[in-house]
Amino acid sequence: MNGIVSKIRNVAWKVKKLRKPLFFFIKRKFKKIKRTFKKEGGSFYNFASLCVKRPIYTQLVRQGINSLHYLNPNHTFKIYCDDTCYKKLKDKKGFDYPSKVTALNYHKNTEQTWQYSKIETVIDASKNNSIFVDADMVWHHEPIIDKDKITFLVTSRKMKDKEGEILLMKDLFNKSEWTELPHYNTGFNSIPSKLMTPKIADDCRKFTKDILESDLNFIKNEKERRSVRRISEEIGINLAIQTNIPKEKIVTLKNEDHAKDTNIIQSIYYGCRNDILD
Repeated sequence: MNGIVSKIRNVAWKVKKLRKPLFFFIKRKFKKIKRTFKKEGGSFYNFASLCVKRPIYTQLVRQGINSLHYLNPNHTFKIYCDDTCYKKLKDKKGFDYPSKVTALNYHKNTEQTWQYSKIETVIDASKNNSIFVDADMVWHHEPIIDKDKITFLVTSRKMKDKEGEILLMKDLFNKSEWTELPHYNTGFNSIPSKLMTPKIADDCRKFTKDILESDLNFIKNEKERRSVRRISEEIGINLAIQTNIPKEKIVTLKNEDHAKDTNIIQSIYYGCRNDILD
């Protein structure tokens, strides 16, 4: 009897879990049909996302792109892939507006960690005046972007709010004053091409490489070392931008952010929740 009750509960849980995405799927398809009878113009942005290493990201990036196209089908997306993810995205199946999506086998069969791939994607996207957005993002409202400023997702904290980042600034970079810098979330970043100078691009690469190639033995806690390595590209971008660009040129898309925050854009935080390091 208990086994039957358990199975019924399990089925009910699965139905409840699928109900919301199924409802949104129907809404998307209905809205697309309506648009065939009414031509929609309007503004748009060019976006770029990274999709490498894990096939799960091909599902997440579809979900994210479709959520924005539900709001405005004019936005364009380029997905920077490696061989693994490109094979699953090149036919563009599952996208509501495939003509607005391009999958690029940009990173090919790279063996480098995803942090290096993200740095190169952010740099290339910026040079092409595209806005970078992580694959695991869901849109709830359209963004408004200042094309004369650098826009990050949100101010997460200050560097000094994390023990590992304090030690990183002091012991690896020998810059105690950097602990006062804000730590911006780079899951969304708009860096106008005119601000992506060769110096900033090289600094993004250098800071990230310095962190990933260090043994970080000055951080005694292994969990904290792993955390610093996992967001090495985020710290690298933060340092490259903030040591070269005046703070009045940096803004954020959101004032605050948490896992279920549906203001403008919602991060699933897949990499963070699953502690994906490489």
